[in-house]
Amino acid sequence: MEGFSMLLLCLSLVNNVAVSIARDTIDRVQFLSDNGETIVSADETFALGFFSPGTSKNRYVGIWYNKVPKQSIVWVANRNKPLTNLSGVLKVIDNGILVLLDRNNNNVNIWSSNTTSSATQDPIAKLLNSGNLVVRERSKGDDDNKNFLWQSFDYPSDTMLPGQKLGRNLVTGLNRYLRSWNNSNDPSYGRYSLQLDIDGCPQLMIRDGATKSVRIGSWNGVQFSGQAAVAKKTSIVKYNYVSNEEEEYATYELINSVAPHKLVLETDGICRRATWSNEESSWITISKSLEILATTTQRVGLILVVIAIVTLCAIAWMDLYQVTSKIPYAALDISKGENGCLLWFGNLNDMEELTPSLQNIYIRMAATELGTVSGHHNEEIELPLFDMSTIISATNNFSADNILGKGGSGSVYKGILKDGQEIAVKKLSRNSSRRLQEFKNEAMHIAKLQHRNLVKLLGFCIQEEERLLVYEFMRNKSLDFFIFDCERGKLLDWRKRFFIINGIVKGLLYLHHDSRHRIIHRDLKAGNILLDDELNPKISDFGLARSFVGNENEDNTSHIAGTYGYLSPEYIIDGLYSTKSDVYSFGVLVLEIVSGKRNRGFTHVDHHLNLLGHAWTLFAEGKCLEMVDVMIKDSIDSPEEVIRLIHVGLLCVQRRPEDRPSMSDVLMMLSSEGPLPQPKKPGFFIERDVDFGDSSSSRNDKLLSSVNHLTVSDVNPR
Repeated sequence: MEGFSMLLLCLSLVNNVAVSIARDTIDRVQFLSDNGETIVSADETFALGFFSPGTSKNRYVGIWYNKVPKQSIVWVANRNKPLTNLSGVLKVIDNGILVLLDRNNNNVNIWSSNTTSSATQDPIAKLLNSGNLVVRERSKGDDDNKNFLWQSFDYPSDTMLPGQKLGRNLVTGLNRYLRSWNNSNDPSYGRYSLQLDIDGCPQLMIRDGATKSVRIGSWNGVQFSGQAAVAKKTSIVKYNYVSNEEEEYATYELINSVAPHKLVLETDGICRRATWSNEESSWITISKSLEILATTTQRVGLILVVIAIVTLCAIAWMDLYQVTSKIPYAALDISKGENGCLLWFGNLNDMEELTPSLQNIYIRMAATELGTVSGHHNEEIELPLFDMSTIISATNNFSADNILGKGGSGSVYKGILKDGQEIAVKKLSRNSSRRLQEFKNEAMHIAKLQHRNLVKLLGFCIQEEERLLVYEFMRNKSLDFFIFDCERGKLLDWRKRFFIINGIVKGLLYLHHDSRHRIIHRDLKAGNILLDDELNPKISDFGLARSFVGNENEDNTSHIAGTYGYLSPEYIIDGLYSTKSDVYSFGVLVLEIVSGKRNRGFTHVDHHLNLLGHAWTLFAEGKCLEMVDVMIKDSIDSPEEVIRLIHVGLLCVQRRPEDRPSMSDVLMMLSSEGPLPQPKKPGFFIERDVDFGDSSSSRNDKLLSSVNHLTVSDVNPR
């Protein structure tokens, strides 16, 4: 009996040791193994460990509510790359990167945090009381996000916790959004995503793939309007929306409640907000989004009409063809009365009556229907107008010594204003068929594009037939000045080129998704990527750009404009252009940056393929690194990173536009380590001979360089 008591005492000591292992921190010495260990936040609200979802035997690293009896996963690290055994280990390595390794497979890296900066001393990973897993230096505190090298809150799974941000970092381009699980047994990416759409008035949007399925509502100064029906029932929740120069995001916090709380995007595409009830031992749904049914996406031909000033409780449905001139609108901000104005354009397919109502909606009637003629005012151009004398003085009367470059639409001159500011002046050709008002509209349009990776338009000048655009001056000229030159190419090592590519991604993502209107550049090429003093890339030359509003995302033309070598197949053959046309051009640009070779005019002693065909062939043979510019090979610190970038570039130049990723997909691919789909054969695979008159027989580098710069300009009125 005494021996049995001693055994119990030993077992008790062992159990106590296991419990003492539970901590809130991982460092370079203490790591987390898949043997039942967990990392627990200081207040014991959340736990981090290994788990298997549902009936699956796969192993994942995740975070869950520690005191909720039914395991409720709120974040998954390796959601797209599970372990198939119990050999996983989560640890922090010297440079401050959190890694998940498979010890039974030569410590292969299963997942890692995409930390952009390194810890200088003693990095740790800590699970905070908020459920946020952060990586920081041990000496830094938890109160300032700037101390974090990486945090799980920036990379949500399907769950949003109190204090977590949903939205975009306008500086880095990071987009925080929820992505549903594939099913209850598989946390990999599902069909649905919950995103903050900042194109226009900010609103939460559920997407089914790329399709907008359900709007949870626009921000009205108090909350997202689609939640009005449950506003009085959810006083434990306070909504917040933040918009500044660096970030635009939505968040929420709990008031007068300490119960576990979560917002989950379920596998069926419904967004549910729930709180844990100890009495019922279950999650209680507080609110949920509209179900994704035909009634929310196919109410074609209907529009919501409100007569005079009434609430949403008094509504009537009318056929769209009878009221096509009516524009619905509501107050933009109801936090202090009704301020501002929010407009709807197109069909109100998913408008819902909420009871009780919280916000008024009105209909603006056409003057002809009201029987009166209302006045209007012209929209003013919010852009400085430069005097011609100022431009002449700045450019030394457009001196030939000040020319920075020439193109199909005109010449660019360097100028210096009286205050010392350097500028670049684009003087449009006089034979351009742009009419005066169209030019003004284009100038105003470009002025509203504000992003660190887009060249900034400072103003314009119009005098008689002269039309000029004034841009910020880029001291390092354009990207092609470096990458296609044997000597200057050495100045852009691999890390700088990768940095430039990431900047181009963020600039295009802004144009395609985050700007007020969806912008298609249509002439993306190395010559239109300018570099500032710190080699930050800036997309320039929007002379051929087109904008779309609402659900528009493509158009066609019989006048092909752009630069051969960068134009997509569907654009050249059918005149069809969309955001995927820019994606194609970006893919060409990626392969040019990696190889230091132009796509147009590329030659090889072993074949007649162009650069795209050459890259695709090497990729298929597993020889990607052979295409890398010899000038940067010694600077490559991660061959896998190079191969992945080439892989992404080839996905972008696939023949069919629907096969190409969006720029948001590209950003995700470059910032993660998940598996990528296999690229199909590029759209243009073999280099075509082009007749350039007497000089076409010459194949020297100088001619090949000039071929790539041929730009086809659309000179017809738009």
